[in-house]
Order: sequence, then structure tokens, then C-alpha cells
Amino acid sequence: MKTQPTGSKRGHPPGARARKLMAALLLPIVAACGGGSESDTSDDAAPEAGDPITLGHPGQLNPIWVATLAYVAEEFGFYARWDLDVEFRPLVSGGDNVQAAHTGEIDVGFTGTDPFLGGVVQGIKVTGIAGLDQIDWILVTRDPQVQSCEDMTGRSSGAMAPGDTRHLVLDLILDSCGVDIADVNTVDTGAGGDHVAPLVAGVLDTHVLHIDELAELRHLTDDDWRILRRLSDAVSVHYVTVVASNDVLEKRPEVIVRLLAAHIETIRFMHDPDNFDDLVPFLAEIVEQDDPDVVAEILREYLEMDWWQLDDIGLDRSVIESSIQTQLDLGNIPSAFDYDDAFDTRYWDEAFEMVEQRS
Repeated sequence: MKTQPTGSKRGHPPGARARKLMAALLLPIVAACGGGSESDTSDDAAPEAGDPITLGHPGQLNPIWVATLAYVAEEFGFYARWDLDVEFRPLVSGGDNVQAAHTGEIDVGFTGTDPFLGGVVQGIKVTGIAGLDQIDWILVTRDPQVQSCEDMTGRSSGAMAPGDTRHLVLDLILDSCGVDIADVNTVDTGAGGDHVAPLVAGVLDTHVLHIDELAELRHLTDDDWRILRRLSDAVSVHYVTVVASNDVLEKRPEVIVRLLAAHIETIRFMHDPDNFDDLVPFLAEIVEQDDPDVVAEILREYLEMDWWQLDDIGLDRSVIESSIQTQLDLGNIPSAFDYDDAFDTRYWDEAFEMVEQRS
């Protein structure tokens, strides 16, 4: 028997997801970490209890895999189960989500942890409330002259602009092999862009990818794509943080708790093997992948590695402290700071207790 939540399978009527997505794309994207307008933080602007909560995620055309958690929560009724009206805001990158939460453009967002840590030292008004400890970054190649990441000196690799996530990941992987990133020709394939297309087209032979992108790449080509090195084998760093605006944490803490409760139940739903066959076609639609076998392969691998961590906040203190030290060593932040200066686990703890009581 499937672990279907109480109520309708769809949290919104047919077509609502598409309307929300298109509406969100028309909204302005925050360009810098400046202070918000007075209306952002004034007491008069405090949202009512029944107002929607705005959730940002990277991926403007379709969400990256980490954010599919939120779409599953909507589609299978978990947001409705916790009396939530969630509006999705697709942004270009995780860093944009940090900035948008800081200025009040969104209430909650998914971001890579590194951009968030960089923002903390700049005094952003954002707090980490949940996350994913497991990283899936990999350096892949089909170049026969490159058999290990030590061979990357003088070669080319796809990345992003310096300071963006893929550039940082490449830097960390190469550093673990004794290779200076300055000795590699890095090609910026764009924040929020299609990082698989240049590989399929033959423009690049090597790139920093996610597991799902490698699965798609192998599906689209017959080439021998090899994993040179996993970031998880190179360094212990944290992957994704769910961040919330400090303003919404102060004014609407009960909504944040219910959002996290919905996510906890959604992850349980996704880990239940009885729901796998229902998830595959839905996720194929969300990530715009035509071949359900590819989606099934990706989903199975993510579940096996406990990527969406079951009954776990995903904010391991030792892993995050390692990330802070790594960013300090790379010169990306000027000084270290305490875990408790950036993260607050109380909201997730309360949400988990509520889920247990309801179960």
C-alpha cells in the first residue's frame, strides 16, 4: 500500500504549477546583496499567517534535481497536508537564492553551501535551517589523454566563472591532485546553463557535472565517459543548504516549521519503494527528461546514496566546519566563524517532532 498522504494527490488544480512557474519567471531577480527597501522589513509589511510562502530554487527553465523535493511535496499533497501555499521562484543559481532571501524577495531557498558561507561573512540576513550533507559533484572526461586528474595540467575543462560553484568544485578537485587551477584552461559554460550540451556537441571533453548530468550525457552519446574524481573523495565539504530569511524566521516561524515538516514527510515518501513508479514519470516531467529509464536510474542512485537524507536535518556540524575551513584556506572568505552563527537547527527539530506526533 502506498504511503499516500491524507487528501488530494495534487496540492493544486491541474495547470497551477505551470502558471506559478511562468509568473515567477516574470519577477525580477535580485542582482546584488544590498539592503532591501523599507517595505521589505517594516512591521507593517509582516505577512499574514495565511499568505503564501515563497520558495526559490536554482534552475530557471526547470529545477535542478535537489529542488525536485519541493515539487514532489506539492504534487503529492504534502504542502496541502500541512496547510501551506507555496509559490516557487526559479532563479539562476544558488547564490541568487541567498541574495534574494537576504533582500526579502523570497522566504526560503535552496543554495549551494559555499555561496551561503561567503554571504555569512558579509553579514547577510539569512539563516541555514536544513540541508544535504551528501555531495554528487564529479569531474568527468572522455579525453583519452586524461586518465586521472593529475593529467589535467595544460588541458581544458568546463566550469563556471571564478567564484561560482563549478569553478570552486574544479579548484578543490584539482588541488587534491596537486594541480593548480591556473594551469588548466577553464571554460565558463554559464550559471544556470546547459552544461551537458557542450560535451554532446564536442566543444569540451571534460567538465564538472552532477550525477544526473552524467546519466543524461551517457544517454545522449556513445562515448566512454569516465569519472576522474569525485569531490567527496577529495575533500569533506557540505553540499546544499536550505536558507530562510531572518525576517520570516522572526515573523512566521510556525510556517517555516510546517514547511520543514512537509519536506520531512516528502523525503519519507520518496524513500518508500512502493512510490518509485509514481515518482519516475512525474520527475521526468519536472526535469524535462524524455526517457523515463534515465530518470529511474538517476532517482535510484540518489536514493541509494541517501541524498535526500531520511529523518536527518542534513547539517552535520563537522562537515560544515570543514567547509568553512576549506573556504578560508582557498581565500574565499577572510575569516572563519562558528557554526551557530549561520545555522539554526531548532526549526527542523520542532518539525520532526510534529511529524512524529502526527504519524
